[in-house]
Amino acid sequence: MNVKSCTSLIPLTSFTGINVVTVSASDRDLGTNAEITYFISSGDKTKFAIRSASGEIYTTKKLDREQMPSYTLTVTAKDKGNPSLSSVVPVQITLLDENDNAPSFSQSLYPVSVMENTAKDTIVLRVHATDPDDGDNGKVSYTIIDGANSMFTIDRDTGKNGKP
Repeated sequence: MNVKSCTSLIPLTSFTGINVVTVSASDRDLGTNAEITYFISSGDKTKFAIRSASGEIYTTKKLDREQMPSYTLTVTAKDKGNPSLSSVVPVQITLLDENDNAPSFSQSLYPVSVMENTAKDTIVLRVHATDPDDGDNGKVSYTIIDGANSMFTIDRDTGKNGKP
């Protein structure tokens, strides 16, 4: 039997039953001896299953990249010969990120007092937020949406706040 390693990149999904990848093995025998069945011999069998006749690996639970960014399964292909022969293949599944998390501030409230004679462009506060998403999906930008917009500015990238 001949089996090669397999890698799959899949978008994050909240659905189950999504086909991730299909593994395939070949057998030079003839007839029943050449019939192959597949099973996951190691790895997360709670989130993935395999169709034994086709080798299609599919999700059985919701996947979340922030909880587990990748999975490694070992799939065994077994023929129906006598004696039965088998081969194993590692399957690496990497979840691609979606923008599925909102940024969150490190504090729920940022109290600050400012003297009325504070000089223009003085930094009076720096807010901080994080987003667990990956890459561009995890970049945070800041803006003042309500309040003293004309009295203060905020740096879009750093969250530094100042008095114009």
